[in-house]
Amino acid sequence: ALTGYAFKALVVAGSEIPVFRRRGASHPSKMKIVVKVGGYDALETSFQANSRGVVDWNELVAYKFPIDMPVVVDQLPDVCVYLIREGDDLVSYARVPAARLLVKEASRHPEPLWIQLQREPSRKLPIDRNPGAVLLQMQLVLVEDAAELMTWDAAALAKATDLVPFALRVYIYQARDVPAGDEDGLVDAYAKVRFQGQKEKTMVASKTTSPLF
Repeated sequence: ALTGYAFKALVVAGSEIPVFRRRGASHPSKMKIVVKVGGYDALETSFQANSRGVVDWNELVAYKFPIDMPVVVDQLPDVCVYLIREGDDLVSYARVPAARLLVKEASRHPEPLWIQLQREPSRKLPIDRNPGAVLLQMQLVLVEDAAELMTWDAAALAKATDLVPFALRVYIYQARDVPAGDEDGLVDAYAKVRFQGQKEKTMVASKTTSPLF
């Protein structure tokens, strides 16, 4: 048996988004997010600039009509999230069980969550390229409950985009069993940390597979 649901998603931002640059282009390719539920048409953000792996969308997308899906929660399809580069090339994706997004009472409003994307096999991202993560707030409710439970809109966007300064401190002590990089079975090793478009790396520990930093 099927019943009607209402669905909407607040697409806030992306971090560690892969950077692509078309030949001859002066700026990296812009990116958009596509959200799809079952066999219904996809919901899409606009294309936004990718600045060193950080993309700000800050867009609310929603189905303007009820979507019919199973009454039994365990039979609900996954919500699919796709990262798309200009030219409509699929870069990475994530699947989120719709049952996790179903809200049945006002006290359980969803909070924005970082969703780790997975590599699209045909894209063949280099091993040192992260497929990215997206900050999303998604909600699924029964149509008859939508007026009561689906109340977040501009206020939710304002809260999700309210930024405050933080300091990130990372201590890197050592690594073990680093794969060999040369014929003598050793490697010149270093560690790199990337966060919100910034990156830092340690000193290089030469000729070792168990570097101390």
